[in-house]
Amino acid sequence: KPDPSKFAAGYDVEGNVLDGEAGYLAEGFANLPLSEKAAIRLVGWGKRDAGYISNVAADRFYPTPEITINNADRAKEDYNDVETYGARAALRVDLNDSWTVTPTLMHQQQESNGAFAYDPSLGDLKVARYRPEHADDRWTQAALTVEGKIANLDVVYAGSYLKRNVDTEQDYSDYSLFYDISYGYTLYNDDGVTIDPTQYIQWKDRYKRHSHEFRVSTPSDKRVRFVGG
Repeated sequence: KPDPSKFAAGYDVEGNVLDGEAGYLAEGFANLPLSEKAAIRLVGWGKRDAGYISNVAADRFYPTPEITINNADRAKEDYNDVETYGARAALRVDLNDSWTVTPTLMHQQQESNGAFAYDPSLGDLKVARYRPEHADDRWTQAALTVEGKIANLDVVYAGSYLKRNVDTEQDYSDYSLFYDISYGYTLYNDDGVTIDPTQYIQWKDRYKRHSHEFRVSTPSDKRVRFVGG
């Protein structure tokens, strides 16, 4: 938490290699006093997880329309890498000896590629995917904490607002092959020509959440104590 009494800063840096792919983690913080009763704390981080699943070239045969597809143009080693970046800023203001206000703003975005499962029939940590696979996950959270006293009662309010957007593409060819084998169906374009029945999913998830808490507690040094909210 922000500390008005002193300046402080620090960082961590890490590097790693997984199956020939490089990864890293870098994070740092700075606690900056603004006055005797106010301070801001800044935190930032960045991380890359190296991929370890390989998308190998393969053919897929759909028996009902008798179509064979190939993913040679998407074949790639260690293609499920993940990159994450974020930051947080927190401000603390002591209004007086009894009341403190702490607003916080935090944001993170994460982009991931590929799949995180493999097909043992193709080899260890190998899979065959035929359509784009990518996820973009971004969220922002604003929060406010107010702490103080009314008479001899401790009072706390904590509230937050979260907004999160997730955009995803995922290969669905395993399922479309199952449907084709189980039920048999053929897809045509407007000219009546048989087309590739492979499917993939594009979806957008949108989240919003409000959270509010108000809590009152009696002095902690008493034999009988009460907390309500």
